[in-house]
Amino acid sequence: MSLRMFFEVRDLMRSFKRLHQYTQIESEDELVKHQDKELAEKKWPEAGELNFYNLSMKYREFLDPAINRLNCNIKPGMKVGIIGHTGSGKSSLVQVLLRLSDHCEGSL
Repeated sequence: MSLRMFFEVRDLMRSFKRLHQYTQIESEDELVKHQDKELAEKKWPEAGELNFYNLSMKYREFLDPAINRLNCNIKPGMKVGIIGHTGSGKSSLVQVLLRLSDHCEGSL
């Protein structure tokens, strides 16, 4: 019984150590970006319009773009569906919209 308790405590301590390590990880990105001040001054979003102008996004500098020169205008109130084959950039577009990844060229 004492061996069983020993191994159980050891496993719990490993779990605690792992949780402690997760709390020590540095933040991956800034919570407030430099564009936020410009958006606040413009009182964004006023109309809810999305404009993509030559938007490109890369996961790494040396990789090909996941999104390449996207041009699109989505008017307020429009319902839009994003469809495409595997690897066509659907999830990459959502990552750019939610600011999980930054775009490398163009504007949004």
